[in-house]
Amino acid sequence: MSTTFKRFQPYSLSVVLAIIIFSPIFYFLCCVKPGINDYQLHIAAARNIADGNISSAPPHFFFQAALLLFHYALFLPYREATFAIMIIAQSFCVAVVYHVLSRKYSENFHYLVLIFISLSIVSVHALTFLFFDDHLMLRGYFTGAIYHNPTFILIRPVALLATVGVVSFFQSRQEENKINTSLMAALIILSAIIKPNYLIVLLPALALLAALYIILKKAVRLRSIITAVLIPAVVILILQFVWTYHFKDEASPETSHVIIAPFIVFPAPLHSLIYKLLLSITFPLFLLVLYFKRVVNNKSLQLAWLMFIVSLFYSYLLAEDGPRLQHGNFVWGTHISTFLLFFFSVVFLLQLSVEKGISGLENLWKNRKITFLYLVYGLHLACGIWYFISKFYF
Repeated sequence: MSTTFKRFQPYSLSVVLAIIIFSPIFYFLCCVKPGINDYQLHIAAARNIADGNISSAPPHFFFQAALLLFHYALFLPYREATFAIMIIAQSFCVAVVYHVLSRKYSENFHYLVLIFISLSIVSVHALTFLFFDDHLMLRGYFTGAIYHNPTFILIRPVALLATVGVVSFFQSRQEENKINTSLMAALIILSAIIKPNYLIVLLPALALLAALYIILKKAVRLRSIITAVLIPAVVILILQFVWTYHFKDEASPETSHVIIAPFIVFPAPLHSLIYKLLLSITFPLFLLVLYFKRVVNNKSLQLAWLMFIVSLFYSYLLAEDGPRLQHGNFVWGTHISTFLLFFFSVVFLLQLSVEKGISGLENLWKNRKITFLYLVYGLHLACGIWYFISKFYF
């Protein structure tokens, strides 16, 4: 068996498993489920673009561009083309997660274990089993496992790669690599045209973290942050803002504006929102409590937690008036941040496991705190499996 084959075998297996596991849910949502859903709305936008109505195009047009490419180049109907894009994006996300994990822990864990963890990270859900108070099992919760929105499925691997790159800017003051800077800028621009919610959460969190590092005189590659992240992000976000709230809405009889409207998107009692928030991040929250000093000194988790906190301000305090009021578009930033928070928390837990000599089930019980964290994570995964199954019925 060649070295190249051995190297890519785990990636191939992770992609195959992702296709087998997630094809049924995406085929059902894209091609079978009746009624209006996010897929139908995005397909309608692509049809409008194909008909020459460019002014109706969303500012984050990547999905529509990919859909039209699949539709015309591969002669696929719109729904089937959507299914193909979604399963490719989901499989790519699993492969990206596996790639990042294997680069750090391939010598400590069997590749099958890392593949399982990769599949679980895109599947974990809030601990909804405690409160079955709405059939969607999503309203008020935050999760990285969402299947009904195409742009969310597309943004996760790009957001993960971009965040890993951003964290590297806090590693050392080594001379900047122009290729890495260019690649980061490309990821930032790509993330914006897929789903800008990631950038509007990243920028404030990154600014806070960079300012803190400067004050504490810690290493931070400020020039890389400015050239690779700040400049391209600000430019494209301004263009998207103008397109969405000025140019595009001028052609529409109903306009929308960004408004400060606390909790208007979540018409639920405050105590309900609080427990749903806590149940959404139970695993990373316990990790923070049990290993507080180490977590707050971990660069990846510093950024992930800051992004999550910033995203809550968007979700709970901001909205769009007019026809977009019930869309809850600012909430997507918290779903993206939850996915990243779980990923980096799992990476941290694996590091703890390596330090304690835990590499399999046979010695999992060596450390009670680590065992407890794995059990809590397992509950999130169990709820993710239940949520997966429920999408076929609700």
